[in-house]
Amino acid sequence: MPGMDRAGSSGDILRRILSAPSRVVVLCGPAASGKTEAALEFYRHFRKERNGGCLLIAPNAPAVAAIKRKLLAKSPHGVIVSPEVVTFAALGARILTEAGIPAAAMPAFQRHLLLRRIVDELTSAGKLPALSAVADTPGAIAALDRAISDLKRAAIEPETLAGAIRSDKGKHRDLVEVYRRYQVCLHERRAYDLEGRMWQARDYLAGGGNCDLGGAAAICVDAFTDFTPTQLQILALLAGRLERTLITLPCADDARRRMEGSHTVDIGIADCTRVSTPRSTSSPRCYSIARACWIRTLRQPAALRKFQVTR
Repeated sequence: MPGMDRAGSSGDILRRILSAPSRVVVLCGPAASGKTEAALEFYRHFRKERNGGCLLIAPNAPAVAAIKRKLLAKSPHGVIVSPEVVTFAALGARILTEAGIPAAAMPAFQRHLLLRRIVDELTSAGKLPALSAVADTPGAIAALDRAISDLKRAAIEPETLAGAIRSDKGKHRDLVEVYRRYQVCLHERRAYDLEGRMWQARDYLAGGGNCDLGGAAAICVDAFTDFTPTQLQILALLAGRLERTLITLPCADDARRRMEGSHTVDIGIADCTRVSTPRSTSSPRCYSIARACWIRTLRQPAALRKFQVTR
């Protein structure tokens, strides 16, 4: 990547972003250094110049609401019409909707019921020796649900997990059995959980599927300290189709305090320019659940280390 440019005010930062040689710009800085304000300036610029030509992605619903409030506060007329601020989950749903692919996310209670049926069947067949003593407890289903969600956010397929744990015959092997059967059931029902819907959106884009995103010419990703591999892949696939992509990231020291124990990784987009806020003193890094699932070695995914069953 090209070297970092040190920016000044939000207006100066915006000029540097728009004049950057790469279509993807990573804006880095510590907390309260103006990253979000610059992101909002970027969003307003493309909305004004392209009449709705920017999509702003935030990490969760509270962040989406906070950004919408900031946009409203800066609106000269005290009103904003259809602000394009979404989460990655909403973006994935939008991609599939535009593609005409039915992929409603499975509700949490249905997911729990499905896992309960799978555990009951596998236990009756003697395929869950390590979990059989607690298989009929609510804690077992909750623990399996959390573990499978973590694995799917890290884009780890059942067979990859099976290879990673190798000769482990305990609860981790039982987790593989449940995870494998869970995926088979979803495919048979043509159903999708939230993570699976993101996988489908990624695969659709990777296969060259068209995605207009309401005529957006730019995407801004703000307020994240980590990304899943699927989110990064979707972002990279969209960045290649858009005029400009802006990603705001905390500096390494700032992020490390929030994501203690994680690895630092690059964002995986080779052609991008880094711009830093005036208060930046550290190298910009992106913390990714991407590798958080493979802490230390491929043999010990973090989801397994956290997999605890309680009654």
